[in-house]
Amino acid sequence: MIQGNSDLPHSLSLLFQYLASITKSEGRAGGDRVSAALERHAASEIELHRLENPFAEILAPSLSLVGGDLGDYLRLAAPYIHWYGSDLSENRIPKSVADRMPMCELIGPDGMFFEADVRVGLWQQTAHLTYGPRRHAAEETFFILSGEAEWWNEDDGHQRLGAGRQVFHRSNVLHTTITAESPLFAIWRWSGDVGFQTYELTKYKLD
Repeated sequence: MIQGNSDLPHSLSLLFQYLASITKSEGRAGGDRVSAALERHAASEIELHRLENPFAEILAPSLSLVGGDLGDYLRLAAPYIHWYGSDLSENRIPKSVADRMPMCELIGPDGMFFEADVRVGLWQQTAHLTYGPRRHAAEETFFILSGEAEWWNEDDGHQRLGAGRQVFHRSNVLHTTITAESPLFAIWRWSGDVGFQTYELTKYKLD
């Protein structure tokens, strides 16, 4: 049960429960492990603290497009989530790119709540940005909540995918995400070898 802020009862717990159902729907062992971690932390005591969010203005349009209960939970919980640029991997992503990809790690080795062998969080890629090619040992799935992008990887080639779709990357596959006019907002999850030591960004481009 969430404690400490009567104006926002249970919001982060409810968000975790909803994300658990989405990651469970993937149908892979990695998604099941992430779902179980989300369920565990949803059931634990969480004390909420409002946090400074330097990306609030950037994230607002994407958050506003997510509908239903999930959209409500996201908007209510957002001020209590630790958001930052996508730069946790020991400066392997240039700051000019990382700051255009606000993210959070909700659960994981560096997350708001600790788990050693999975990572799960939220991520936005702003418009007109090419991110990649990149690779890492962890297997990865994105669950797209709003916007769309062109996705490329060595296995599947090019696909343009938007809200409601999933994108899976096996371990060490090269992959790239390209946004056009709209930003992309998604859940991301890692399983397997989730260390950042294997992360490699081979190229980046700002349009």
